[in-house]
Amino acid sequence: MKKKKYDLLHEDGDYIIINKSAPLLSLPDRWDPEIPNALQFMQIKVDDIFMVHRLDKETSGVMVFAKNERSHKHACSLFENRKVYKEYIGILEGNLSSKEGEVDQPIQSLPASKGKQHVNADGKASLTAYKVEQNFRGFSVVKFMPKTGRTHQIRVHAAYLGAPILADKIYGYSNEFKLSSIKRKKFKLKKYDVERPLLTRHALHAHKISFEGLDGKTVSAECNPPKDMRATINQMSKLIAE
Repeated sequence: MKKKKYDLLHEDGDYIIINKSAPLLSLPDRWDPEIPNALQFMQIKVDDIFMVHRLDKETSGVMVFAKNERSHKHACSLFENRKVYKEYIGILEGNLSSKEGEVDQPIQSLPASKGKQHVNADGKASLTAYKVEQNFRGFSVVKFMPKTGRTHQIRVHAAYLGAPILADKIYGYSNEFKLSSIKRKKFKLKKYDVERPLLTRHALHAHKISFEGLDGKTVSAECNPPKDMRATINQMSKLIAE
């Protein structure tokens, strides 16, 4: 059975909000436009559709599209002026020194490194609020509320705090997460069996979004993290709870 690429969370006369699966591109690939992407799926649903914001390929969760130019311009203005509430859930490889706080560090592209970003004084202003939801030995579940929308912002700021997003291939310590990494003594495989990772993408999920629509009413949607993140958190709570 094929995994669903997205779930419809909200639709009105101006906006569509979906729960994007991972790994699914937001936009067509530059070199291979045939690779499935969220915009392509929305264009099948609505002829004239506009993307309001993007999610990284490996980030799952809420994503907003506008159904006309007027609503697109309105939403983009809200994003630009920091009038959109965004909430993400991430599993971090590490524990933070404070239960909650803000990271106010500018971000810019890293020279000679395609697509990678880093904290730099010459970069664009970037602000991320955070709150620790659960602590485990060596790992944590953290809620992020980005105030700005820079490329890879949460991932860069988490790494800056010394606890990168789990299984982040660019900013983290590993490419995947296996149960054996926290169940070292008791973990055993049968002969010829191969362990399958619980996570093969970075553990970041866009959980909630909320903003004011053209009519003054609140447009909002939320969705819980997918199975891979839920399974990882569940195993951590059983095996390495503090």
